[in-house]
Amino acid sequence: MNQSGVFRAVSSAASILAGHLFQSADNGNSVFSPFGIFVLLSALSEGAAGATAGALRSFLGINSPESFRGEMNRFLSFPSRRASESLLSLANLILIKDSFQVSDDFLGTVRGDYRFFADCAAFDKETLLKINRWASENTDGRITEVLRVLMPDEVMVMVNSILFAGQWETPFRNGETCPGDFIYPDGSRARVDMMRLRDEMEYCQNTAYRAVRLKYTGGRFSMSFLVPSQGVSGDEIFPAVLGEGIPFPKTVSFGEFLTPRVSVSNEINADQILKKSGLELLFSRDADLTGINPAGMLNVNRIVQRNTLSVDEAGTMAASVTAAAVSFRGIPRIPEFSLVCDRTYYLILNDDVFGIPLIAARITRP
Repeated sequence: MNQSGVFRAVSSAASILAGHLFQSADNGNSVFSPFGIFVLLSALSEGAAGATAGALRSFLGINSPESFRGEMNRFLSFPSRRASESLLSLANLILIKDSFQVSDDFLGTVRGDYRFFADCAAFDKETLLKINRWASENTDGRITEVLRVLMPDEVMVMVNSILFAGQWETPFRNGETCPGDFIYPDGSRARVDMMRLRDEMEYCQNTAYRAVRLKYTGGRFSMSFLVPSQGVSGDEIFPAVLGEGIPFPKTVSFGEFLTPRVSVSNEINADQILKKSGLELLFSRDADLTGINPAGMLNVNRIVQRNTLSVDEAGTMAASVTAAAVSFRGIPRIPEFSLVCDRTYYLILNDDVFGIPLIAARITRP
C-alpha cells in the first residue's frame, strides 16, 4: 500500500469522521466517502487564511501545501480506466455566481492541482438542475440529486463525484448463495441470502476483530470485510482501523467466507460531523476565506453528501457525490416592511384560482 502523505492524511481524516458519524447515527446502515469530503476541504484550504487555514491544514494533515498539491494532482490525474480492470472515475466541479468575483490565484489552483471544472452560473433553478445533472452524469445515473435548493446568500458551490465499478478477481458462485442468519444490533435475527466463497484469501485475526480482503480485477482495488469479536463494539474500533489500516499478513490462507449481498443508499450532513471534528470556524461568521475573495465575509454554509453502495456475487458498484456551498455575508438586505402577529389576528385559507375563501379563523389565544 502506498504510504504517501495524501494516503495518511485521508486515512486520518476518515478515522475522525467515522468516529463522529457512527456516534450520531442510529443502528441502521451507514455509508460515506471520506475522500469526497477530503477533496473539497483540501480545495477550500487553498482559499483560507489565518486561523481558518490553520484549522483546515491541521485537520487535513497538510504540512507542506506545495508537496500536498503535487500528490493530490497525481492521484486525481491517474487514468480512470484500463483494459479489463476496475473503474474509478473522479470528477470535480466549481460553480461561481455570475455576480461574484473569485481570486485568480484560488481559481487557478483548484483548476490546476485539484482538477476542478469551473463555470459561472446565475444560481437560479436552472443552476440547481445543472448541478444535479452533473452529479447524475458522473455517477452513471446512480445519484440524481445532491442539492435540493440553493440558498439566496450562496455564491459558490464545489462538488466532487466518485464512481467505482469493480468485478471480483475471484467471484462468488451464484449457485452457492444460500439463506443464513444475520444478527441485528438489538439481538434479533433475520434470514438473508449469504454469498459463499471457498478459496485462498488474505485473512487477519486478532482480539478485536477478524477480517478478509478480496481483490478486484486489475489488482489496484480491494474490499476489506471486518467482523468485530464477540463483546467488542465495532463502532468504537472501526474509526481506528480506518486510520491505521488492517495488518493483513503477506501470505494467504484457505478458508470459507460468507457475507450478505448489500444495497444501501443514504445522505449525510457532513457539516454537522465536521463541526464536531474541530472545524466549527469554517462554518461560522468568523471564517477567513479571503483567499477566495479578498473582501472576505465568506463562510461554508453546508456540506452534504449522497452515497450508494451495492455488493453482490459479481462485484461492487459504488457512487458518492459531495457538495460544499459557500455563503457571502454581504450587506444585509433591509426589510421593506415588518408585521408581527402580537395581538388578535385572522387567517383566511383561499383557493386563489377561483377566489374562494375555504377556511377563515380568528386567533385570540395562540
